[in-house]
Amino acid sequence: MGAVHPADRQLLATWADQIEGLGPGWLMLVVWIVFLVMNILTFRML
Repeated sequence: MGAVHPADRQLLATWADQIEGLGPGWLMLVVWIVFLVMNILTFRML
């Protein structure tokens, strides 16, 4: 994969902390957004 830039690594660590802090609610939000996007794409196909 190659070396990860220190700034990128810091950004990923910050994201991980935020996601952990938000907990299950954040995961549910992502699932809901994906579900919504899939519905929109399906309607566009029809």
